[in-house]
Amino acid sequence: VAAAYDPVTKNFIVVVNEDGAAPGGPADCVPFCNRIVVIVAPGPGSSLSVPRMSKLGHHSFSTPSVACDVLSTSASRCLIAFSTSQIRPTLMWTEGSPSMVDGAWVTSGDRSQNIPADKTPSVIWSPKFQRFVLGVQTLAGDTSTIALYTKVSAVGAPWVLDNTSSTTT
Repeated sequence: VAAAYDPVTKNFIVVVNEDGAAPGGPADCVPFCNRIVVIVAPGPGSSLSVPRMSKLGHHSFSTPSVACDVLSTSASRCLIAFSTSQIRPTLMWTEGSPSMVDGAWVTSGDRSQNIPADKTPSVIWSPKFQRFVLGVQTLAGDTSTIALYTKVSAVGAPWVLDNTSSTTT
C-alpha cells in the first residue's frame, strides 16, 4: 500500500495491488493478477462524499508507489511508479490525477523506461528540487544496488540518474 495527497482535488490517493489469488479475491483476477487499484478518498474540503476505486490495466511485480506534484494544477500532476512483472522487471509509471468531478483516476499517459527495478520502487515529490525523486533497488548475486533518479513534472519526461550506491550482503 502507498498513499499521497492531491492538494488540488483535496483527496488522498491510495494504490494497492489487487490479489486475485487470495481467498475471496475477485473472480476476474483468478488465479492471480496483481492488478493496480487506485482508491481516491475524500480529504477535508474535497467534493467527493465517498471513496472512488479505479482498476488500472496494469499489473505490478511489487507494491506500486505514488506521489503528487504539490505545485502543479495540471491534469498529470500525480505519478504512480511500479515494477513490471516481466522476467527482467523494469520501471513503468502512469501519470494522471483524480477527476475533479467524480474522483476516478484519469491517466495522462503510460510510460516505461529501461530502469531495472527488482524491488519496490519508491517515488516522492520534492518541493525543494521541484522534481519527482525515484529510488529503486536491484539485486545481482550478493550485491544490492540502490539508484536515485529525478524527473521533472512534465508529461513523458524521462527519469535521469542522480546517483547510485552498491553494497555486498
